[in-house]
Amino acid sequence: MVEKKNKKKKWTIWGIIIFVILALGSCNIFGDDEEQKETEVEEQEQLEAEKKKAEEEEQRQAEEEAQRKAEEERQAAEEEAQRIADEEAQQKAAQEAQRKAEEEASRAKQQNQQTVTESFKNCTEMRKVYPNGVDSSHPAYESKHDRDGDNRACEQ
Repeated sequence: MVEKKNKKKKWTIWGIIIFVILALGSCNIFGDDEEQKETEVEEQEQLEAEKKKAEEEEQRQAEEEAQRKAEEERQAAEEEAQRIADEEAQQKAAQEAQRKAEEEASRAKQQNQQTVTESFKNCTEMRKVYPNGVDSSHPAYESKHDRDGDNRACEQ
């Protein structure tokens, strides 16, 4: 009977030891889970922070790219406006030159018409317009009015 009591005691002691080991082990397991969860939460937060930082960097780069493109477009528009202004100035200068050439041609034509129409019947008529006569280089000069042959017509 003593032996039975000892066996019971042994099994009871072993049961208590196993229970304590299991209790401690389960506490340790839960403790590891909490640490692991905390570590996972920290890693998740770190990943989210890195992801947020990467998104901010991408957004900053996109904004810089948009600003660069806007600046390029503005410069291109300014260059195009300058080119158009230069072309308009060239066209205006060409038109002005053409207008002046036409005016010169018109004046030359008028002078030629005056030269052609400036013919006098005799020296009396010529002296009414040119009292001292005209030189041989003058458009109104005609050899018929130069009696003395000195290349001056209708001199006094």
